[in-house]
Amino acid sequence: MNSAPLPSKAGHEKTQKEFRRVCDATAHWLRQSDNPAVGHGDAHLLHEIATLMGWKHESWRTELRVLNALSKTPGELIQTYVQYRHLCRNFYLPEKCPDHLKP
Repeated sequence: MNSAPLPSKAGHEKTQKEFRRVCDATAHWLRQSDNPAVGHGDAHLLHEIATLMGWKHESWRTELRVLNALSKTPGELIQTYVQYRHLCRNFYLPEKCPDHLKP
């Protein structure tokens, strides 16, 4: 796989990279952007992941599409839940997941 430049930092061109699974695109993006996790409420991050996948943007449906795909196949990511107004899904990189959330 060829590496893609960081999609959201200023001065970098947005490029699309072919990924087979959304969990692979998410892990790549989280490592490149130095974020520990992505989850409900991270609209910008979820849309950047959709851009890496080459998906069409459809407002909040895009965010749900990414989260639902991650729920079905989390890959190496660790899925956790956080209680806000409702139960929210979060997906952590294994190396950055807090110890109390690890399975």
